[in-house]
Amino acid sequence: RLRAACCLAAVNALAAPARPLDVAIRSGPTVRVYEVASQDDAIDAACEDGSDPFGSVCWPAAVAAANALADLACSRGGSLAGLRVLELGAGTGLASATAAALGADVVATDVADVSLDLLRRAADAAPARGMTVRRLDFTDRGQVAALGAFDVLVASDTLYEEAIARATARAAHDCACQCVVADPGRPDGRWAFLDELRALGRAESGAFAPTRVDAAELGAFQLGAGLAAATIGIWDETGPG
Repeated sequence: RLRAACCLAAVNALAAPARPLDVAIRSGPTVRVYEVASQDDAIDAACEDGSDPFGSVCWPAAVAAANALADLACSRGGSLAGLRVLELGAGTGLASATAAALGADVVATDVADVSLDLLRRAADAAPARGMTVRRLDFTDRGQVAALGAFDVLVASDTLYEEAIARATARAAHDCACQCVVADPGRPDGRWAFLDELRALGRAESGAFAPTRVDAAELGAFQLGAGLAAATIGIWDETGPG
């Protein structure tokens, strides 16, 4: 429905009004990201570059991914210092901003102009943190490889289309690092993701595990039709090295 509406108007992506969003991460910092003020703005802005508008608002799976990164920091004495983190399809960049606040060297990526603008706003909100913004079409394995080696790859809510789900799986396989993939509960997307991993030789790859995110944490976020806090899951594994 959003994609169909997207063809009705075209405006400059950077013209979409943005609003700050401060998110308290469980066992972690409070981070500031930016999202468009309305979905209508997101639809119009995304028309400029032919992308979708979904990454211009903060979704619950990003909260789950940020929580997972905070848990990883807790397991390392409260810090991600010394780790290089890549976020695919970062959207508003909640996971990236969290990792940067916890001391990681972060590369936040997206392909849509409107999301890249929001990511730059988030990076500028805390300039002392190590968050770099890059344009990336992660369906192109060569583009991902060109970014170099990472210790952690994170993706949230990138399984909403089969092609994107399979591209997420290929990146997770290729990175040979710890991967955190958060999904709000899309069975077809999860199947495509895990099927692609099996095709790449990851026959023993595990399923998505339920997260500790509860409804109270998600009060400010939209879940989408047919989804609930209980359906959010995390796939957290280390690729072949």
